[in-house]
Amino acid sequence: MQHNQSASDLFCEQFGAAAPCHGNFAEKFSLFGIDAYRGSISDKSSHSGDYVTVDCGCMWLPSFNTESAVRAVAEAVSMLVPRTSDTMRVLICALGNSAVAADSVGCRAADRILVLSGDGISALPKTYILRLGVGAATGISSSLHIKAMAKCLDVSLVICIDALVARTPARIGSLVQITNAGISPG
Repeated sequence: MQHNQSASDLFCEQFGAAAPCHGNFAEKFSLFGIDAYRGSISDKSSHSGDYVTVDCGCMWLPSFNTESAVRAVAEAVSMLVPRTSDTMRVLICALGNSAVAADSVGCRAADRILVLSGDGISALPKTYILRLGVGAATGISSSLHIKAMAKCLDVSLVICIDALVARTPARIGSLVQITNAGISPG
């Protein structure tokens, strides 16, 4: 694993800062040959937490290495998921507007996720998928839906999938960001 310190503004950008903010730095490293950045935001807001950003490159190109990207993202997720010995129950939440291509990442990802029964035969967790519209269409914020379903289903992990807000066009279709700080807005 290659380590290097460099400033990263992607996580800060999500919360409105145009440049690297508050001296937060990300550790640069490699996952299966793909650049990744790990860092944290620690302040008193509800957005404090850790993040890993995986720079997969141009995902729309025919030469895109899907296998390495999937392995890198899976490893990044495992860095932030708490380890439990109990049988895990996972709620996967697809966020976004399926009618708007730029905001349909969550919806499209949900179509490709295998829902598992968690019957005890395999070590894989029981999974549920919650497909949410946008708050403007439903009148109910995504966080209220998610909190209610997480409590009702007694899940140990919630994974929300949404499109990344980015100011720089080069980041669109190339970065996957994993965080335990929540999604804003949403």
